[in-house]
Amino acid sequence: MKLKEMNKKRSEILEEMNQLIDSAIVEQRNLTVEEEAKVEELQTQINEIDADLKECRELRHENTIAKEIKEEKNMENKTLELREQFMDAVSTPNKDLSKLEFRAAGDGYNAGLGGSPYDSVNKGQANVPLTIEAGIRQAIDHNSNLLPHANVIQTSGTHRIVLDAAPASEARLVKEGASISTVDSEFVKVELGAYKLAEIVKITREVAEDVNFNIVAHAANRLGVAFAKAVEHYIVSGTGTSQPEGILNALTGADNANLQKASKQVTANKDTIAANDVVAAYYNLPHECRANAVFVCHPDTVKQLALLQDSQGRQLLTDGLTPGLRTIMGCPVVETPYVDKMGTASKGVGFFADMSRALTVGIRSDITTRQLHELYAASDIVALVSTLRFDSKVVQPGAISFIVTGA
Repeated sequence: MKLKEMNKKRSEILEEMNQLIDSAIVEQRNLTVEEEAKVEELQTQINEIDADLKECRELRHENTIAKEIKEEKNMENKTLELREQFMDAVSTPNKDLSKLEFRAAGDGYNAGLGGSPYDSVNKGQANVPLTIEAGIRQAIDHNSNLLPHANVIQTSGTHRIVLDAAPASEARLVKEGASISTVDSEFVKVELGAYKLAEIVKITREVAEDVNFNIVAHAANRLGVAFAKAVEHYIVSGTGTSQPEGILNALTGADNANLQKASKQVTANKDTIAANDVVAAYYNLPHECRANAVFVCHPDTVKQLALLQDSQGRQLLTDGLTPGLRTIMGCPVVETPYVDKMGTASKGVGFFADMSRALTVGIRSDITTRQLHELYAASDIVALVSTLRFDSKVVQPGAISFIVTGA
């Protein structure tokens, strides 16, 4: 009999026994000889079920411990197997390691940063393997503050996409039976190239051979963080000439009178931002872009915004005195070190943008990782080189509103 059924049977017997006793109490009398015998019989049955329940619980506990020991042993064997696979792979000159598997966070390894592993989506799922390629992708997503807000697509080689360049026009009233005029959408063709990013991670052979160190996850994380920094750098400040185009490149043609171009609000001087600058920059953004807009600036600028108040003494930066998510004009604040600091004239020190409209980023689906065999052999160092190809384009400059430092 299962534990659930045994507990149910015990409850039924206990209820029957309580009914006999309650009946005598209501009638203000003692139990009859037959009732006493029945109560004793029911109590005996309860005691027998309790003994069986205790035995079942002890057996279940033993089985749980045995299962945990077995899983721990299996994981240890799997770790040994993965380490052997890695050492076999790195012994082959220039071997492609991008598809080499490692375990997810559920295996007890924290491959990410601090208490938030970059592969936390797999936390607890000890049987979920990741490849180095997938690990790098997840590390990029986790360590880039701005990339998740952009329009990111996977590409293969040089990729051409067509996007609607302008919001839909207003429909018109027509009489029944009258002709309906057509509306032409405005489209723009975007060509995404394949600029190459590369990084080398070096590990001593002693560390690589240590069974208690998840070297493959560590390498994927280090490479992913390095790529995340480079991608964010270029999608913010890339010139578009022999490199990806960044969002700050739209400042060159800013024109408040043309909704198809970026707009700008110039501060009174190069060292401070006034509350009116923030408000004006927000409302320079087309109204259809405000709902999904974010405010992007350098971390040092956030400190200045935290002290900014309107004429009524109200802080513009919501929750500026507490850590965590901050908003300004209702828009999430995204910090990145690749936006210019205050202190230099004519610099875009912050901007409101609907990033999904403004910027399109293409990341090649293939990320290569291979071992450099000869280069570091004399030092007994294992080195992995990884390459990623991506491009970015400012598609709708009109979805960006800059705050620019004055003279």
